[in-house]
Amino acid sequence: VSITQTGGGATFVFAGVLGATYLVQSAPTVAGPWTNLSGPIQAVANGVVQYTDTTSPMPPARYYRTQYVTGP
Repeated sequence: VSITQTGGGATFVFAGVLGATYLVQSAPTVAGPWTNLSGPIQAVANGVVQYTDTTSPMPPARYYRTQYVTGP
């Protein structure tokens, strides 16, 4: 997993399974509550998944996780 802060938000990249679908979720604490930030995102040919959180303004603290939805 890599997370990069940009002018447009926070972009993160993670390794998935080719053809699998994931959701990106966020929460204000590690205990939750967790909210879906993305719709289903499918891992591309090399299994990489990328998502940019464009929430503005960004909260002072934000935790991210991915949730496996479906796949091969």
